[in-house]
Amino acid sequence: MEKNLSCPLLDYFEPINDSLTIFKMKKPNLVLDKPIFIGFCVLELSKLQMYKLYYSHFKSYYGSKCELLYTDTDSLYMNIETEDVYKDLRRNFKSILDLSNFERNNPMFDDSNKGKLGLLKSETIQPIKEFIGLKCKMYAFNYGNTIKKLPKVFDGVMKNLIQISSSEHADMRDEDPSYDGNLSAICFYMYSRTKLGKSFLS
Repeated sequence: MEKNLSCPLLDYFEPINDSLTIFKMKKPNLVLDKPIFIGFCVLELSKLQMYKLYYSHFKSYYGSKCELLYTDTDSLYMNIETEDVYKDLRRNFKSILDLSNFERNNPMFDDSNKGKLGLLKSETIQPIKEFIGLKCKMYAFNYGNTIKKLPKVFDGVMKNLIQISSSEHADMRDEDPSYDGNLSAICFYMYSRTKLGKSFLS
């Protein structure tokens, strides 16, 4: 016991009784054979590119008329006050946009930057009618024919049961709708399956 207590690999210990103690030891050898640091570097470079696109282009051009609503690793959701945002995009932001996913008969279509890295691409093609962003990975919006994109909740929960209007209504009244889902977990080497209620706004 004293040997384990003085070992530099000791992570934690827990006495069970006077003669029995559980020790958890760290691994004596650690092999770094996965691109963890490369992944971290790529993520940081991606964030830097998003900052440049927003502040050096959109914020620089629109000033206070451009508001960042939500951002993710590779996306920007902005509220831009202008007469014709598509006209602005064609004239002033063509160099940072990949417009190849628009229909060929659409005035926005341009495949000159198709597949180039570090450029922005329209996710919806159509204007977003409504956007609700509550926190990281918790947002919803609709566009076109009321098509909705919602955050991922429990696997098996049908996303179309959660309406964007209920998210907005609940947020306005400080309510918190919830749903029931099944969660599988392993705790202290004992497999358990629990049914719990999960708020989909948190």
